[in-house]
Amino acid sequence: MRAQPQASHYIGGSYLESQSGTPFDSLYPATGEVIARIKAADDAVIEAAIRTARDAQKIWAATPPVERGRILLRAAELLRERNHELSVLETLDTGKPLQETLVADAASGADCLEYFAARAATLAGEHIAFSGEDGDFGYTRREPLGICLGVGAWNYPIQIACWKAAPALVCGNAMIFKPAEQTPVSAGLLAEIFTEAGLPPGVFNVVHGAADTGRALTRHAGIILDIRGTEDGSIDRHRNLRWRHRPRDSGIREAMTLKVIYCSLHIFFGIKKGNRFANVASWAGGVRPFPLRLFLH
Repeated sequence: MRAQPQASHYIGGSYLESQSGTPFDSLYPATGEVIARIKAADDAVIEAAIRTARDAQKIWAATPPVERGRILLRAAELLRERNHELSVLETLDTGKPLQETLVADAASGADCLEYFAARAATLAGEHIAFSGEDGDFGYTRREPLGICLGVGAWNYPIQIACWKAAPALVCGNAMIFKPAEQTPVSAGLLAEIFTEAGLPPGVFNVVHGAADTGRALTRHAGIILDIRGTEDGSIDRHRNLRWRHRPRDSGIREAMTLKVIYCSLHIFFGIKKGNRFANVASWAGGVRPFPLRLFLH
């Protein structure tokens, strides 16, 4: 199989296989070829990821922000150096043409890492002067939250992994990333790149699986922040799910959930036949840009 990783999951700076997880295949959409076979995370893998991330996050949080920025910058450089390799993987996994993935996918992820690397030196609190003659003042500190969970989507696998990881990592958090089960192959390579760039082992971990794995991770008490994309923008759907598992009086700190909605404007010129428009719109939706507004001319 052309994209088979060393093992299914990447935890603590190395690959780890699930002993009892359900296997699933990653298919090349153009031909139906099986390019990788992954085992979903079992309870032991999830607990190992949480435990490893918890220990590593303490080390990472104590790392000066400027040094965190240097490591993210080095990761961006490595993404660009391995752009062709990553682009081939994205093409095999998503079915997008190589001419698109070569210029858009890993390159966009590198841009994101570079941007947040530059922000590292600006991570500081505020000094607040109070009124009065005594010179009273207050101040704020920016502190890492802990372990963040990123849940990816199938349309832009490497980009979304970078978009979710970069802000969490630069602020001193650890991340457990669960790619979409339809497009799992590039996340492990991204984890390898982070390790090569100098990220402490365990700060970025990759755990694979479908809905059951996602539920187990989002409901785990060790997760402080989860970052997920959504098609419909429904925050209450996920919030209610979490509260059903964690009652308000449970004493467990309620994790925050950050939602992302993808939307865009599509303008079509010279559309005369409805079926032609439908074909164009269907193609445009193939990577799910969510055309919420359509203008026909």
